[in-house]
Amino acid sequence: MKFLLLLLPALLLANEVEFDFYSYLHSEGEYRVGKSDNINQPSDKSGFSSWYNNTLVDYIFLDDFYLSLGGKTNYVFGEQKYQVPSYLRLKLSSDEINKAIFTEISFNYDNDFFTFNAGRMDVKYDWLSGSIDGAIAMIGDEDDLSFRVFYLENYTDLQYNYYVDFQHVNEELNFYGAIGSYNSDIIEFSLYDYIMPNLRNIVGTHGYLAFEKVGFNFAATYSSALQDAVYNLDESFYTLSGEYLYKNNFFELGGSYTGENGLIAMLQLGSFMFGQFYLSNQVDRPNAKNIYTRYIKANRKFRFEVLGGYTSYKEEIENKSLSSYEIDTYLTYAFNKKYKIEFGAMYMGVDQEDPFSMSQALLTTNFIYHYHYE
Repeated sequence: MKFLLLLLPALLLANEVEFDFYSYLHSEGEYRVGKSDNINQPSDKSGFSSWYNNTLVDYIFLDDFYLSLGGKTNYVFGEQKYQVPSYLRLKLSSDEINKAIFTEISFNYDNDFFTFNAGRMDVKYDWLSGSIDGAIAMIGDEDDLSFRVFYLENYTDLQYNYYVDFQHVNEELNFYGAIGSYNSDIIEFSLYDYIMPNLRNIVGTHGYLAFEKVGFNFAATYSSALQDAVYNLDESFYTLSGEYLYKNNFFELGGSYTGENGLIAMLQLGSFMFGQFYLSNQVDRPNAKNIYTRYIKANRKFRFEVLGGYTSYKEEIENKSLSSYEIDTYLTYAFNKKYKIEFGAMYMGVDQEDPFSMSQALLTTNFIYHYHYE
């Protein structure tokens, strides 16, 4: 509150205000399918309902200067916990995700060629998505050719079923990186390098080729463990997909490959939704080879999506060959520009011989309100 009072003179000097508010009534129920040959993995279910809000306000002083304030809140008003202790440890409780946090408190300068942001900012980069305390500088145009560098000290993220807070990332050495990108009508391409000194270096590329009705996506990321890494393993992830648009029908066929060490460290900073699948379909496991297909039917009010995939992977202890599959379906209906409702049904079938994972079913509902002012 004291900090906001210090900002009050600046807020009163604003020439223009832009305001975005999203409110979600979220409900989900999860069912774990027990293994008949393992008494330690019986069937069990959980669920909760929550009210989640995301707000962002930009106070524009001059054409080039603006102040951003943003926050997220989550309140769980209904909860059914797992009865099996080992399952319960895998889920955050209502006490852990009932939060109100600032996600944006940043001073920003943007003159169309040079951009500088300092403070707390919400970012969405490959393998780094959430709220960071630090600074970002960019030269160029995001819609054309650009180069940016960033530095962060703390990382926070709050969703309706997820909360994480890392203070002093990598202790006193912190975390920094660079991203170069080029965008045109035909190609979108980026190269990035994230460095945690003495701990980890993540390098990668992401590209998209677009033609009239056909497109191709590709991405490759490699993470090398440095001398102080707790997970002293090199990690990698590769994806390739093609897509086709016919009227308002979208088709996609793709696949991914995860390296022999799986993905642990690369998923720590806001990358929990890194893959195609809501329940992961085991694509983060060692030597995971995945193939998937997606279909979307959409118009101005209605959107239907179905995603199905198959993964073969290695079991870490005995190096057995295992497999899983996942089918996700989503239905969205927009009543108008402000209100819409979403339904999701997901099922992941996991090999019975997998000692760590099990089959799951998940149902979700979101009622969403969005208000925009400028």
